Amino acid sequence: MKTRLYIFSFISVASIILLAGFLGITVLSDYMQKKYEELQLETTKRQAENTAKLLEVRLKNGTPKKEIIDNLQEALENSGNENNYICMFDKYNTELICHPNKDKRGAELSSSSTLENIKTGDKEKTRNVILEGIETGGLLREKSETEIVYMVPVKGTEWMIASRENIRTIKTKTADIKKYFSAGLLATALAAAFLSLLVVIITRNIYVKKLKKQNEKLESYETKLIEYEKSLNAKNDELNLQKQIFNDFQSEIKKKNDELNLQKQIINDFQNEIKKRNDEINLQKQIIKDQLEVITVKTANTGKTSKPAENFAQNIHKTITLPVNIIKETFSDFFLLTKSPDNVNGSFYWFKKIKNIFVLAAGGITECNEAIKTFAVMSEISLLDLTVTEEIQQSENYYAAAILDNLTKKTTELLSPLYPNKKNEASINNALILIDTETYTLQYAGAGNPLYIIRNNKLTEVKADNTYRVSENKKVTFTNKRAELKKNDIIYTFSESCTNIKNKEKNIKTAKIIFEELIKQISGKPLSEQKEILNKTFEEQSLSISAAGIKI
Repeated sequence: MKTRLYIFSFISVASIILLAGFLGITVLSDYMQKKYEELQLETTKRQAENTAKLLEVRLKNGTPKKEIIDNLQEALENSGNENNYICMFDKYNTELICHPNKDKRGAELSSSSTLENIKTGDKEKTRNVILEGIETGGLLREKSETEIVYMVPVKGTEWMIASRENIRTIKTKTADIKKYFSAGLLATALAAAFLSLLVVIITRNIYVKKLKKQNEKLESYETKLIEYEKSLNAKNDELNLQKQIFNDFQSEIKKKNDELNLQKQIINDFQNEIKKRNDEINLQKQIIKDQLEVITVKTANTGKTSKPAENFAQNIHKTITLPVNIIKETFSDFFLLTKSPDNVNGSFYWFKKIKNIFVLAAGGITECNEAIKTFAVMSEISLLDLTVTEEIQQSENYYAAAILDNLTKKTTELLSPLYPNKKNEASINNALILIDTETYTLQYAGAGNPLYIIRNNKLTEVKADNTYRVSENKKVTFTNKRAELKKNDIIYTFSESCTNIKNKEKNIKTAKIIFEELIKQISGKPLSEQKEILNKTFEEQSLSISAAGIKI
């Protein structure tokens, strides 16, 4: 019996040491591999950054791009290392233009390839990372291969430098270290188990004699303990009964408090709901009152607004463009233009700065009923202010497309009751621009109204989604687009109203075509002079438009 116990003790101690040691070795090897990956990521980062800076210097010195690509390819072919190498992508086509293996040049990046952040584990499509041209690094997982990679954009080009190292080398080294630790652990476990068994045997013999004497004393106390235990049990039963009564009383008090708190919450919620409803009713009353004031001044014969309505509409832009100091304090130069041959302009621009985000919007309502058009423009400006402020202040992850989705949905809900038979329906042309004034990252989403960017006298058009028609009353989903702005870039946006719809029927150039042609010609002039040229042109063409130009 003792022999079996000793053998069991030996096996148990050895097993515990082996298990604890194996877990420790596993954790240590994983930690070593992760640290090595982070170290290699830092190394690849320096390689990629140094290569990118070298290419930037050569570009600034006037070296042709083709010569730079050929020189880099020649250097990579001579490196002769498939485990640790540098390659270069064309970020717009996501294809290799330089690689140690020249046969891989022109190959496109696999659509299933992902880039995993080593620290957080977040994954993103490698194609998206390259297309955005953002400096980043991590684990590149492509088919059965995993590599440590760090990518750096070459400023002023469409190139992305990628420094890569195959992770197989790291795993091989970690596995070898794990084997050496395991062998040492086995020897240590056996020795520790043997020594532990020897100590147990010696200690047992010493304490057996002492235990015999103590057992004799304990037997004499056993009878007294039994009697004392009975007395304690009786006391404990009494205490438990009192404790149960006290707990039941506390539970009842808590239940009553919960009921009172629930009733209080119901009363507060009811009061808040009443206040909310009253606010909504007052707002609706005011909107209806404003709308009726405009509609009732229309004449029965001509269908035009009277002088009060004209003055009301003409004051729209005066109301919304008062804080021009916001633009002056943020950007180097700008112009704002509103032009309409009609009394009531269906197009508008709007801007506001929230935190470090500058918001610029241009909108247009293609509704030729002047009374409804005035109501629609004022309603959309109010909704725009509420929607943009709420989205940006309440969330750190805001998107221009999501804000425009919400705005269009609210505008549609407001205007759709005015078009029960889909006749003379309104279309919404909006453009929304968000500019982070710290990083100069631009977000854009638009319906019908594109965004123009002038850089080095070259025009780039960021196209908008289709115009949204009120009668469609469908789910709105706009496309979110990003751009990195540079100093002296000029951005333009505009909106057109129902006057342009009339012109299209007469095959006259639209405001969009005229606007695009003009800014190509005049983008090099001061913005104040550009405004005068645009103003004169749209006046001669009798077009209704609101436009804005901002120089970074």
